Formats: sequence, structure tokens, C-alpha cells
Amino acid sequence: MPIDNTAFSLRCERITETGHVDWTFACHLYETSFPPTERRSLVLQEAFLSHSHYHFDVWYDHDAPVAVVGWWDFQRLRFLEHIAVDPARQSSGYGKRIMMAMMRMWDKPIILEIEPLVDDMSRRRKRFYDALGFIENEFDHLQPSFCDPDEKVSLRILSWPGPLERELYVEFLQLERFETLGHFPEDRRV
Repeated sequence: MPIDNTAFSLRCERITETGHVDWTFACHLYETSFPPTERRSLVLQEAFLSHSHYHFDVWYDHDAPVAVVGWWDFQRLRFLEHIAVDPARQSSGYGKRIMMAMMRMWDKPIILEIEPLVDDMSRRRKRFYDALGFIENEFDHLQPSFCDPDEKVSLRILSWPGPLERELYVEFLQLERFETLGHFPEDRRV
């Protein structure tokens, strides 16, 4: 879908199979942008491409791939699981423009997770989402690691356009545990 941005010609394409022309670009960016505890193995990522609620999108500017976004479309919310901009194109406005385009297109609350604020990068990431209008929620959130379901990763929950009601957060927890993390439990460690 084309997005109107001055000096940018952004569009996204959903990857539904490994034969997609930019599967290699997307996998490389995904693997190099997130630690193993916060991403699936490529074997499991490939299996999720056919999941009806999961979208693994490549974003383009004038036909050049610039970013990948992994997100979930659920009945009452959208979960933005991963967003990564090609390092050669970071600090050029792509992340902000892609986020703004998704926020305009999506008609449901958006939930995302960020790391605790322990270094400059995590604080920069938080400021980025703050500037877009995301709200930090006061839930103690522990996500099972993608590598080891027994290991827990402490994360902060952000939402847009406003704070999450506890009921929607509990719904998100169930969806995260049983859809995004537990859909293929036998393949978790691959």
C-alpha cells in the first residue's frame, strides 16, 4: 500500500513465503536488530508467515527495502512486535514515517514492548515512542524468552493512543503467551 510522504515514497509488502524477493534482506535485518531472547529462530519465523494474524512486512522507499515490521492483528488490538530500519538508513526519518503511517492506517489500539531504560539506546528508543504519543503503562511485564520459554525477559509496555485498561492488557498477555510465543511450542528452541 502506497503512503504519501514528501520526499519519501513509502509502501509495504507482507511476506507470506520464503520465496519473496526480499526474504533474505528481511531475515538479515531481523536477526541483526534483535537479541536472540527477543526474536524467533528463522525456522520458527518462517512457520509464522502463514499465521493469519501475523504480518511480516518489508517497507520500501522508491522500491528499495528500508525496514521490516513484524506485527499481530488481533480482534481488539494490534501488537507491534518488531520494527527495524536498515542501519544504513537510520536517523533519516524512516522509523518515524513508518510508525506514523501505521498509526494512521490502524483503527485499533497499538501495543509494543521496549527494554527497561538501562542505557542510551534504550532511553533513545523510549523518547522516540514518547514523541509519537505512546504512553508507558505501569504493568510489571515479563515475556518468556524466544530462546528458552523458562527464561523471562523484563519489558515495559507502551500503548497508543492512550493507556491500556487492565482488561485489554490481560487479553494481550493471553494472546502473547498462546499466539505469538506458543503457537508452535515444539519448535521454540530451533
